Amino acid sequence: DSNPCDRLERPRKPQDYEPEVLTAEEVAEYVKVFAGTQLEAAILLCLGCALRRSELVALDWDDIQDGEVSV
Repeated sequence: DSNPCDRLERPRKPQDYEPEVLTAEEVAEYVKVFAGTQLEAAILLCLGCALRRSELVALDWDDIQDGEVSV
């Protein structure tokens, strides 16, 4: 008859929360630094798809099919 979640108080983000976002210049620097390295594809994937580090390392070859990535 009752939902136990109704008795919980939801956590709140601080009002002054400001996400960290790379500038275009910072993105260009990442691309430049990693160009031609073994990490280039991973860096481009992170930057282009806004992947978190944990999402990137969890990817498997089966997640990449016909040029599409499933996260």
